[in-house]
Amino acid sequence: MRNIIFESVHAENFKSHESIDFSYEPNRLVFICGSNGTGKTSMVVETLMWGLYDVTSRGEKADDIIRRRSGKDTFVHIKFRVDDDSYEVKNYRKHSSGGDSKFLIKNGEDISGTGRAETNMKIEEILLPKQVFENSLVFSQFIEKPFPEMTPSEQQKIFDLMIGFEDHDEKYDI
Repeated sequence: MRNIIFESVHAENFKSHESIDFSYEPNRLVFICGSNGTGKTSMVVETLMWGLYDVTSRGEKADDIIRRRSGKDTFVHIKFRVDDDSYEVKNYRKHSSGGDSKFLIKNGEDISGTGRAETNMKIEEILLPKQVFENSLVFSQFIEKPFPEMTPSEQQKIFDLMIGFEDHDEKYDI
């Protein structure tokens, strides 16, 4: 099993935020409080989704994620580790220096594909397919008790939701 640890997210002119800096602390519980519509989800979930996969969990992509007041210079920088390797994703939209480019860096070396599609495929190979990653983030907000404390049938329901089995008419227990 791979050990995936997100370290930080930095964003500029992303959705309603002029600037975001968020660090993930392993084994720490973090509460983000605020009224509805203040940008809590866009700060944590949507920056990861768009930064990694070019689309938010709400289906927003391209110019949809640019902060209205700026109209340009959107940038998301994500740092994470997978086992002993360090990765960075730098995603730009209408940026004065980065244009509309996207970079994937492994241990300081640029391993980006020839375009966004190829870079996104590499990210999915390193992390998780977009749908599994998105479902893991979204459904984790509604899980009421720690996974190891769940019954086997409760754990199976979580796995089914994460990998999208609820979209299929049939599934088989083995």
